[in-house]
Amino acid sequence: MNSPEAQNNLSGWFDKTTDKVRGDADWIESEYFLPWRDRGAHAFRTHPIAFSFLVVFTALAILPALSFLGFSVISTTVVTLAAVGSSLFVSATLVISAACVLFGVLIVQLVIASCITLAGLGLYLFSRLIFHLRDPAGRGVPGWREEVLAFAPTIHQAQVSATSHKPSDSDWSPEPRPDEGIEPIGTEAPATL
Repeated sequence: MNSPEAQNNLSGWFDKTTDKVRGDADWIESEYFLPWRDRGAHAFRTHPIAFSFLVVFTALAILPALSFLGFSVISTTVVTLAAVGSSLFVSATLVISAACVLFGVLIVQLVIASCITLAGLGLYLFSRLIFHLRDPAGRGVPGWREEVLAFAPTIHQAQVSATSHKPSDSDWSPEPRPDEGIEPIGTEAPATL
């Protein structure tokens, strides 16, 4: 691992890095530090009292100024994070509350829709019963019963057929099958009232 070639590469890299750092430090010194040092020396020679006051004031004020900047950054960060956290909490609370209200409304509408649908179906069946009772060709309650049973098994049969096997044409016929326990129309005597 510590071969002479690796050592040479490492020392070459180290020498390049130190040369780069030394060059940057010399540039900063020549561009910034030396001109400011010369200006400070000139200011001290021309205005010694004002320059001394400025240096002492700067030395005393640097710590409070940096403390104020740190406090400002920290307090702004804390208040911002607290505001974001609070707003997310309030938003989540409002969304969850609205979702609960929505689910409650949807459940009530489900109940209402079920009641309206069942009432409509019951009204239709009742109107068909009235038709069969009033119409001489309607055949009374047995005719109504046959009509209802002919309608209901078709729906049930379609649901069973869709889940158990591929539907055939006989599965979808509106006529009841003889093996379903429903007598064909016209085999019963009409009921009298």
